[in-house]
Amino acid sequence: MARYKKYIFILVGSLAILSVAAVFAFNYVPILKVEGKAATYSEFLKVYNAFKTYDLVSQKTHAEEQELKRRALASLIDDKFLEIIVQKTNTSLKLEAEQNVEKAILEMKEGDFSLEEAANKLYGLSAADFKKFVLIPEAEKDLLVKHYEYNPSELDDLWAFWARNAKVKIYYPGYEWRDGEVKIK
Repeated sequence: MARYKKYIFILVGSLAILSVAAVFAFNYVPILKVEGKAATYSEFLKVYNAFKTYDLVSQKTHAEEQELKRRALASLIDDKFLEIIVQKTNTSLKLEAEQNVEKAILEMKEGDFSLEEAANKLYGLSAADFKKFVLIPEAEKDLLVKHYEYNPSELDDLWAFWARNAKVKIYYPGYEWRDGEVKIK
């Protein structure tokens, strides 16, 4: 009986080690949390590479790597704030934003336009990631602006409130959340 316990212990230990290795291998490690909502290292890499690719194809002076990482972290945090504000304002806005994006993409497909090609060339993203990280958040922002069109300062106040009061933790080394923004340590 003691022999079986030893094998079970080894099996459980091996499975635990493999699980941890899988998390790291597939980049599911949280890189930041905003009010308990996590963004993963994989998401960070996609957003960072999008900033880097866009920076390379733009005609402006290229930003430092540290600054691009800061912008990627700030973008992910903004997306989490957006998620919170949409949820607290009207949960159907997310679905409406997704539908608006799909409708716009269908209309573009009728012409000679390739979302996949444009997303890849400008941002180094797949069409699915471009929708997730760029198009849907922008559609949600547009719907929020429309929702608060009679009192735009209320929306500004919501963003300022979350920037000041949200519990934000950044786990990426060399960066921190201070005074409502991502700072380089």
